[in-house]
Amino acid sequence: MRLLAKFCTVIPSLVVAAALSGCSSTSATVWEFGGGDGRARDQAQPIEVVQDPGQMSYRTVGHIRAGGNTHAYDAMERLKDEARKLGAHAITNVHRVTGTDEAIYEADAIQWTGW
Repeated sequence: MRLLAKFCTVIPSLVVAAALSGCSSTSATVWEFGGGDGRARDQAQPIEVVQDPGQMSYRTVGHIRAGGNTHAYDAMERLKDEARKLGAHAITNVHRVTGTDEAIYEADAIQWTGW
């Protein structure tokens, strides 16, 4: 009976630990358009979040979707990381994907032209 009692207390704790370990997992899907300089930016470089580039000249180098079973902040950071890999200076058209409980964001990765 004691063995069964120990077994019943260990298994739920393992299930909880497994569930919590998945909370910070993010994934990303990147559609690279090309046309950029092809050089990834240093991961320490900031990525601007620009909703309306206005009169600024730019080219779109890719479209990114990132997120998963994670916090919104982590999903946004993954989005920025993937933009840096494409060589982007900024992301625009940022929006959260609706219809899901997960934190999933989409954006266009852009490079400023004329620099």
